[in-house]
Amino acid sequence: MKGKDPIDSMDFYSKKDPTQAFKIKREEVSRFLPEHFSETLIRVYSRKIEPESLEAARGHLTQWIRGRNEQLPEERHCLLTQFG
Repeated sequence: MKGKDPIDSMDFYSKKDPTQAFKIKREEVSRFLPEHFSETLIRVYSRKIEPESLEAARGHLTQWIRGRNEQLPEERHCLLTQFG
């Protein structure tokens, strides 16, 4: 859906007739919705799996994100996986 507005592919329903779907125009959408949508996936790999090394990697990632003036992800969006 790159370059397309997700609202264009959504169906809306009214309380009067919940069985009848309809489309809405962009002008009718709430002003709280952003004009542009994006998602970024960042992966960090480390050969070291000791807690100190993983915490150091997390700290460096946090510092890197703040240096780019980006919002830090919520903890529930962070995943540490051990391979090996």
